[in-house]
Amino acid sequence: MAIFDGSGFEAIRQMQENMAARLANETKTDDKIKIISVYDNLVEGRNTNKIQKEELIISLQEEGMGETEIMSLIDELINDGIFQEVGTGYIAKA
Repeated sequence: MAIFDGSGFEAIRQMQENMAARLANETKTDDKIKIISVYDNLVEGRNTNKIQKEELIISLQEEGMGETEIMSLIDELINDGIFQEVGTGYIAKA
């Protein structure tokens, strides 16, 4: 039977924290991809690429995402230069 001096447990805890952080980052990336995909589906066949933010939010809520999470990720996509605000309540791909 092995006896741990505590450093082994700390190393395992650190590995678990790192894996959890990576998983959270991957989940956020997956959610951003989902938002872009839903946006693309909404603008498909339209004469314009701008849509109401609320329309996108409702569509994403129907897919199980929460409004607060959606708004936060849309803001990140705007800050990342993927989307841009084009008038009050409207967004478009940059």
